[in-house]
Amino acid sequence: MGCWDYRIFGDDVALDAVAELLARRDYRNMLEAYLDSALAEADDYLEYDTCVYGLVAAALVDAVQNGVDWNLLTDVLTEKDNEYVRLLQELEAVDVWLLSEKADRVLEAVEGENSELRALWEENRTLYPLWLENLHAIRGRIRSNENLPEEIQRIHREKAMCDADFFRLTDLLDWDQEGEDERVLEPLIAYLAKCPEEVIIAFDDRMAKLLYDLDSAELARRIYGTDGHFSGDEFLYIRCVALVNGADFYYQVRDGRRELDNDLGFEAILYVPAMAWARKYGKELQVYSHMTDVSYETGSNREKW
Repeated sequence: MGCWDYRIFGDDVALDAVAELLARRDYRNMLEAYLDSALAEADDYLEYDTCVYGLVAAALVDAVQNGVDWNLLTDVLTEKDNEYVRLLQELEAVDVWLLSEKADRVLEAVEGENSELRALWEENRTLYPLWLENLHAIRGRIRSNENLPEEIQRIHREKAMCDADFFRLTDLLDWDQEGEDERVLEPLIAYLAKCPEEVIIAFDDRMAKLLYDLDSAELARRIYGTDGHFSGDEFLYIRCVALVNGADFYYQVRDGRRELDNDLGFEAILYVPAMAWARKYGKELQVYSHMTDVSYETGSNREKW
């Protein structure tokens, strides 16, 4: 094995990583596995091969997200190398933008103090600055987020989402798994976990606002026949049902054109932001600490009680 260039594919191990992708063609899962392996070692010691595999994944995410810059990859491979062109073309059909934040974190880790690859490059005073500059160029392109889906770009930029964004996301719920709340929620949690953190926070804030707008004595009377002598938690969980049944259902409940059943609740939706954030960063659920702009707890909307 050897390295002949400071750029990403100028390394025999990097070419091995690409060859494995071409052979198996399970592109999305393999790229994520390359990145996850690097992140798993990031707080300990990142071995050479793990670094290189992670860099290959990050560079390919960048190439698909932001267009191919062969100068960032290698001085040997070009657009004339048919198998690599095919790889990049086929990667365009995969939502690799969902891996962009992991790619960013891997690039940061590879140039960090725990990286064997960085330690080796530091020994080469001539090429080390070029190697580092190359990583920074790739990382800068990924962090620009210019080629994320338009709606994700907007949420990321504005740090807020509208009702339509929220209900478009809840359309991901898998109701074939009804009765197993976590399985119903899994596609939504998985999607949010791969979005920028701002999208998770925006989802949390919009969910709180939608529930806040249903927090009223009028709705309680419609459900219970009274606006007192009922469980505040139960009323919250019943309101959650309106969130997970789509925009039309929600607005009909809010406007008094549809009733909620006091025997049905969907508390689990409340924990989606924390679960997505915890999965994204490999943290415990309780570490999530975002406080929404308004509270969804029963009685918080004082104007309506």
